[in-house]
Amino acid sequence: MDENHHMQRDLDRYISDNSSLKSQLNDFKAQHESVRADLHKLLVDKESEIDRLLNDITSREAETQRLQTRCRDSDTVRSQLLQVRDLNERLEAERREWRAKVSAFEQRVQELSELMNLELQKGFESEKEKQQMRID
Repeated sequence: MDENHHMQRDLDRYISDNSSLKSQLNDFKAQHESVRADLHKLLVDKESEIDRLLNDITSREAETQRLQTRCRDSDTVRSQLLQVRDLNERLEAERREWRAKVSAFEQRVQELSELMNLELQKGFESEKEKQQMRID
């Protein structure tokens, strides 16, 4: 009977250990499901964050493109303004040159006008003298 008693005690211990192991396994399964659910939620959150960041990157790339276009447009406008400034400077130089030519031409016309008046005056006086001589 001792042996039966001993075997019964071992069997009880085995059943108790088995029950304890089942309980631990169930606890582990519950923890596993909880961790799995947390990881799934974390994965969904991270995917959402990645999508948001990708959208942000796309938006920033579009803004960068827009700014680069504005810079190119600004460079074009700046280049055009420099061309206009150079053209204005050349036109101003030509205008000064033409003013000087017109002034010289006006001065020459004045000189010729004065010479013509002197020649006319001389011719008039010469005609007067001729008439005076005829009369005499």
